[in-house]
Amino acid sequence: MTTVHKFLFDTDFSEELPPPPVEETASETDEEETVEEPVIEEIVPTFSEEEVNEARENGYAKGRDEGVREAAEATERHIADALTVIGERIEGLFSAHMEDIDKIQMSAIVVISALAKKVLPEFSEREGLGEIERLARTILRRLRMEPRVVFVVNDLLRDAVHERLAATAESRTFAGSLEVVGDSAVAAGDCRIEWADGGAERNAAEMLADIDRIIAQNVDQTGAAQFVVPDLTEPDAPSGDDTGGEDTGEHEKEPDIEGEATDSASPVEQPDPPAETGGEEDVS
Repeated sequence: MTTVHKFLFDTDFSEELPPPPVEETASETDEEETVEEPVIEEIVPTFSEEEVNEARENGYAKGRDEGVREAAEATERHIADALTVIGERIEGLFSAHMEDIDKIQMSAIVVISALAKKVLPEFSEREGLGEIERLARTILRRLRMEPRVVFVVNDLLRDAVHERLAATAESRTFAGSLEVVGDSAVAAGDCRIEWADGGAERNAAEMLADIDRIIAQNVDQTGAAQFVVPDLTEPDAPSGDDTGGEDTGEHEKEPDIEGEATDSASPVEQPDPPAETGGEEDVS
């Protein structure tokens, strides 16, 4: 016989129903996809002790080489800078040295010019007779066949010059007429010699003027000496100055003709006869 139970409404029928569908969001989908990606396991490298020591030594060597290279480059830069400074200093010293040399040269020129202006007039006055005699010897040796030669000297020296020139002309076998004329306008020690087609002159004042001219030619506008050698072959070449005392021996070396050659007959200058070479001739 079936037993009847009273329904008490305590039975739960929800457990028997399927669960309701759940909508998936985009974030949940991304998380699922992310989770689904395979995870790559990172392999940690391992080194042996020998490899570590070798790498350490290589690092030390590389650092040492880099340090040596940087030190060498710094040393080269310092040397280059030092050489540049030394070059600039040497250039400055050289310029200063050249300026000092120019000053010394100018001082020497001034001193020599002053000495010449001081000594030459006194020497010409004291040794004028000997200078005239030496000039006469040279002229007469070259003008043996000249019919007439005139010497113009200071009037105070006329007699002494005439006496000496007479002996000189005789020793040179001069066959022409020898005249000595006194002129107060001629300074002591100066002499003017005239013959038919030319002449010669010794003039101390002109010598001093020539000295000043040569100095002016050899000094530029900055005051530095240039030492230009004058062309003595020009028609207006300065006369030379033969210095020395009176004749002390018959084998004395004869001086060259001094002064400018002048023509007493015409304005056109005539050349002197060819000069004989060798020492002084003694003709008894």
